[in-house]
Amino acid sequence: MKRGLIQLELESPDDLWHCYNIIRRGDTVYSRTSREVKSAQEGARPSAGRRFSMTLGLRVEKISLDRGLSRLKVTGIVVDGPEKFEGVKGSYHTFNLSSEGRITVIKESWLRHDISRIESSAHKAGTPIIVVAIDDEEYAVGVLREFGFDVKAEFRTKLPGKRSPEEREAALNSYLKSTVQSLQQHAMSEKGPILIVGPGFTKNRLEALLEREDPELAKRVARVATTSAAGVSGLNEALKGGVISKVLRNVRAAYESELVEAMLSRIGSSDQRVAYGFEDVSRADAFGAIDTMLVSSKFLQEIPMEDALRAEGLIRSAEQKRAKIVIVSGEHEAGRQLTSLGGIGALLRFPVRG
Repeated sequence: MKRGLIQLELESPDDLWHCYNIIRRGDTVYSRTSREVKSAQEGARPSAGRRFSMTLGLRVEKISLDRGLSRLKVTGIVVDGPEKFEGVKGSYHTFNLSSEGRITVIKESWLRHDISRIESSAHKAGTPIIVVAIDDEEYAVGVLREFGFDVKAEFRTKLPGKRSPEEREAALNSYLKSTVQSLQQHAMSEKGPILIVGPGFTKNRLEALLEREDPELAKRVARVATTSAAGVSGLNEALKGGVISKVLRNVRAAYESELVEAMLSRIGSSDQRVAYGFEDVSRADAFGAIDTMLVSSKFLQEIPMEDALRAEGLIRSAEQKRAKIVIVSGEHEAGRQLTSLGGIGALLRFPVRG
């Protein structure tokens, strides 16, 4: 890093997710891009534009991430670019960033947790986990990345009743085989471990069938665990309940969910070692009481600039007092719960009286 400048290599969808959490309004971002430039002779109407490749620097005003996480859009005013192209500087432009490329990010000052996030992603790329949540009525296959679940497949069935055991068994075998095929399809492009969850014994039947049908893929099954639900609800329960973190604790979404659950647990049990909302968290910081501060990514990105500067000031103050800062994704359930509580909360070392 030099004078607030960091160059970032984008190599995976998770890299885009990290950039989404690190880049904020007011930052300057440089990237290679293309832009249509119209030319006009004096006294003549502008001719049809030509598209040129160039490197531009934008002062960021808006950043957004598509749901599939295949593209990060950074919009702002052009503050730097080739002088030969008139009318580009001072105009608006949008970078459409993919998971292949390089950007430069310049900030007035970098927060410690932003640097830690970059260093962590550089040295420890999160391994995706393939999760199947199944019972005898539905299944869902999801890939857990650092930003949350990417649901790959959902399927519902209605088996014959238990009064027709032979028909039911045949239908169940067909259903399980279709689940194995779906798992095989998505496991080809995802090399992480596999977790099978759900209520009852269907999940165990799936594991046994997988061992017979595809022994090599079955070796990747890290755990079979019980949840009360199947389908997408089962995926979310596995994430929220800590099942996934036991398989791979460095997946950030599971880690964030556990922290938010700890905060909600303290609120629900009247444990006073918790604060939420900007004013309460500020009061806790003034007493040096914060152990871990949780900040919703949407809170930082959507509040007015003046409030964002106050929030960053609070984060810096807490960091100086040795608090741990965790930016929580607004894309999963725990992040949405944190957002509903004001977007910022804290686990405290000791209670702070109002």
